Amino acid sequence: MLTMASALLGFLIAGIASSTGLAEKLASIAAPIAEAGIHPALSPMPILYLVSPKAAHALAAAELREGRVEPVDVYIAYLASMLPLRLLYMYRFYIPVLVPLLGIIAVEYIAMRSALDIALAATAVLLGRRRRRGDPAPVHGCTPPPRRGRLLDGLGRGMRLYLGFAARFTLAYLVVALLLATGAMRMLASCLNPALSLLGVDARGAVYIATAVASPRAAYGLARVLLDTGYPGQRLLGCMFLGNGLFAALNESWTRTLPFYTSIYPRRVALTLLVIGVGSAAVYDVTLGVIILRLTT
Repeated sequence: MLTMASALLGFLIAGIASSTGLAEKLASIAAPIAEAGIHPALSPMPILYLVSPKAAHALAAAELREGRVEPVDVYIAYLASMLPLRLLYMYRFYIPVLVPLLGIIAVEYIAMRSALDIALAATAVLLGRRRRRGDPAPVHGCTPPPRRGRLLDGLGRGMRLYLGFAARFTLAYLVVALLLATGAMRMLASCLNPALSLLGVDARGAVYIATAVASPRAAYGLARVLLDTGYPGQRLLGCMFLGNGLFAALNESWTRTLPFYTSIYPRRVALTLLVIGVGSAAVYDVTLGVIILRLTT
């Protein structure tokens, strides 16, 4: 229910932004971002990520559907949006919740996790500048209709996008629910235990990682308990990265992200975005977690 409500808000924001000229105003504010290599039509995407990632993707999907941008332009804008997404997490969860809960361990986690987002943003700049080299400056179109008409048109456009999303997302979610009901996650968790023992993860660390695969936020509460009972902070940091990476690869990618992407993007674009965003984060987190655990064994 929360996902559907946030998606509705995101599509309405995207529809209004596109129809009222707000997207063009954001694009003018984000001119330095466009100069960094993002397609001008998608330059509001990193800014929208600070408010609603779903609104950012709804805007990108609409531009792609109407033929104003190509898939590679969406990929570059998405890469550049990883850093604003990290900032969104910081002011919504990391600073008010995670830092008071875990202290210096949380600060180390945020710093190491942000390094990937900075690298992805730098990659977007390099790829975008190379792709857009020599492109003419964007020329804005005709004068928009009266404000009330634009607002109503934006609401209608957003609602149409949402209805299309809701139908496809519901179908995908039902498939995921069926897989969960068959015990696929329980089988997966049982398969993880031998692999975790090979990495030198002790019993308490394994409990944390198994919890994180189901819910990282629930695992953060367990992390506080582990610290209070003398669990080494650096080993906990390794478990945090490993748990979050496995959550992204085994849970979030196919229960949340893929159903949303496939409901608004063409299938190939959706899968590519999944690899770029969730795939890179999962590989980075798991690799860093394994390295930290090896160094602290």
